Amino acid sequence: MHTLFTTREIPDYQEKVGIIMNIFEKPSSFIGDVSSESIGTVWEVLSTANQIRQQLGKQAYLLDSYLSLFWKASNHTLALHAADDGNTASAKLRKLCISIIEQSERDEKHPFYKKAVEIFRQHKGILEYQERYTQVNMLYLALADEYSSYALQCFTKEQEKELGVAIDIMRLHELYAQLSDIVDEAQIESLNCLLKQRFLIATPMACYLQGMTNELLYCLLARDMETDKRGFQLAMDKLLGDDKTT
Repeated sequence: MHTLFTTREIPDYQEKVGIIMNIFEKPSSFIGDVSSESIGTVWEVLSTANQIRQQLGKQAYLLDSYLSLFWKASNHTLALHAADDGNTASAKLRKLCISIIEQSERDEKHPFYKKAVEIFRQHKGILEYQERYTQVNMLYLALADEYSSYALQCFTKEQEKELGVAIDIMRLHELYAQLSDIVDEAQIESLNCLLKQRFLIATPMACYLQGMTNELLYCLLARDMETDKRGFQLAMDKLLGDDKTT
């Protein structure tokens, strides 16, 4: 079985001349690099927190409350759920594209429907392709950026509302202020950085957007049977040309 990636040594001439290297040269560019994406350790967080805790004395309960609220907020939306929500949002866009291509009004009540139709009218050339699957994919690509912005706004509002109900963010801010008055604020800020580095590795919004992006990648790679071209090739041939004429 052939592997998708192979690790090769950097040619001597590239090292000598100082040619800028391709950032996607290694598999780690796609899956992450342990050496460059250090997230710190749990013990580093606890050790730093404990040092602050000892300085607080009888008021250590303030830090305990602060940490509890932070961890509850960090774990409020699971990464897999956020990514799944992103996938669901992309499925709704595909459904909307099918509805517009088929000239059906079943999704006309969708908040993004009017904007989608407006953009479709600028790219009606996609109907020249005989494959319905290709037409839908091209419309998806044409709508992708506008829809992503719309969907992210909806997701953010929903997350802020849910988080506000589940977690007292105001109390978290109050505790930060109280702690900063008792010990050096730089220590609390240092703890915050460690907390973020270790426990907010991928935010719900990042997971949501990646979940949406998977469908976008399918559209870019999908091959049209008529032209034997992939989606990204058709997009450059057709969609970019439409943008120049509008």
